[in-house]
Amino acid sequence: MDRNSQENPPQSQGSHNRRQWIEPALVLGIALLLRLLGIGWGLQNDLHFVSYHPDEPVTWGYAQQIEPAKLDFDPDFYNYPTLYLTILRVASDVVTAYAPTEDTPEGYWRYVSRCHLAGRFVSAAAGAGSAVVVFLLLRRRIGRFAAWLGAAAVAVAPGHLMHSRFQAVDVLAAFWVAVAIWLADRLEGEENPLRLAAWSGIAAGLAAGTKYTGVLVLAAIWLAVWLWVPRPMRWRSLLVSGGLCALAFLLTTPGVLVNWPAFRRDFLYEVSHSATGHGLVFVGYPSGFVTHLMNLAAGMGPLLAVLALASTALLLRERVRWFYPIALFSLLHYVLIGRAEVMFFRYTLPLFAPLAIAVGAWAGLRHNSPGRWGRAWAALALLAVGGVDGGGAAAGARVTGWMLLEDPRDQAAREIRSKHAEATVGLVSDPWFYTPALYPEVGLGPWAPLGARLEAMARAERPRVARYLPPDPKDRRDWDLRLLDEIRPDVVVFSSFEAYDAFRLKVPEAMAFYERLQRDYRLERMVGGPASRVHDLAYVRPEVFVWVRKTP
Repeated sequence: MDRNSQENPPQSQGSHNRRQWIEPALVLGIALLLRLLGIGWGLQNDLHFVSYHPDEPVTWGYAQQIEPAKLDFDPDFYNYPTLYLTILRVASDVVTAYAPTEDTPEGYWRYVSRCHLAGRFVSAAAGAGSAVVVFLLLRRRIGRFAAWLGAAAVAVAPGHLMHSRFQAVDVLAAFWVAVAIWLADRLEGEENPLRLAAWSGIAAGLAAGTKYTGVLVLAAIWLAVWLWVPRPMRWRSLLVSGGLCALAFLLTTPGVLVNWPAFRRDFLYEVSHSATGHGLVFVGYPSGFVTHLMNLAAGMGPLLAVLALASTALLLRERVRWFYPIALFSLLHYVLIGRAEVMFFRYTLPLFAPLAIAVGAWAGLRHNSPGRWGRAWAALALLAVGGVDGGGAAAGARVTGWMLLEDPRDQAAREIRSKHAEATVGLVSDPWFYTPALYPEVGLGPWAPLGARLEAMARAERPRVARYLPPDPKDRRDWDLRLLDEIRPDVVVFSSFEAYDAFRLKVPEAMAFYERLQRDYRLERMVGGPASRVHDLAYVRPEVFVWVRKTP
């Protein structure tokens, strides 16, 4: 043995351990930096107060009902579990302490916007963390090429990038799922499996405590235990992982115990909502099993999604045993979201890490094998991640550019204010996140009292804003022809969020309105687009249509 190694073995081992974390740190830094670009999209500015993301104000509002200092973790809202809401409340308290704002309406909304930004930082860190987890698992199983490829597949995926910049539960839930899978994977060959089973169970509980569907990852943990934990420790590991999963869920969502009626009410609402649909948004779509394949193609890139699914099948065909738990979770989650009638893209986010592991693993195996075809597969995977088909990194760069540039709703509002300041602008539906910023409170959605929304609209000047209201405002309806017949606005504005499904399904009121609109108005400008036809991938780039009354 070398003399220096005899004299300084701890230092050599420590140096090796430090080097082992250099590459994961690079993955974390790069993935996080990518997610911080454009993270301020849609927040308060000189035109509007409310975030353009429809769920952020609601999620933040319920988070404020949690009071950690008083050990009160009951938001009286359980459409989601409580972990992310608690983190968001703590982040908001930090904003309060270190970024105080003036006591004015503008100051209040500036504070809310900063809180949204703090919540977005949590999502960005979780999204970057998912790439690191994929890297660590693949480096252990296959090697550095596979690890970098799999991590890149998550880091640059356009849908993952976009949703990592939102204050929402989905990316954090997907991160905990990835952590649970990684910890379970390490059970093979582990001398102390009970410890890893415990930590993987805790990670599964945190996933369930962020989004209920995260509990499915427990099945992957149990399969890993069954495959790799020796018989004397197997049942103990199963019980410990399951028990700690339940405990972590209860600790992060204590409303199950302290406010059972509210938990039962909202949980059953979510189950019912998933089974009945989301207005017109998914009416006429193929089943969720088909729609979510299209969501994956849009969120990853078509070629990368195809390669990921093919890699999954090939790994199973070759009986790569370590991949079985990952495949089991993917199958269970896909079946769950495929059976639902609500088919948002964000429901596929927990599949991104497993699919990235699959594409990285198979490409790594092919890269390590001799022969032209093996290297060709690895090269194709690299091209897919890079976006040779317009997906992958190319689409991620495009989405990032959109989130850095002025939003189409702001752009349309500035143009209308410049050209039609003295006009009356008609809206075909209640203003919300999709409406141009014609007045500051335009983004107040159905979560705000109707009276407050109508008062804000009535205060709008230069231009004036009109929405046809019958004698009883509760009887109002979208695409009401009386807007054109009785109010006769100078300008009519609507977005792709309002028009796409109504026109796709040929809703009679919308078709009659559009026919009259074409007769009496001309399309002056279409701002934004091309809008994604995947609903929650269109948030950052809707189309806004500006119609102007024809001169007699």
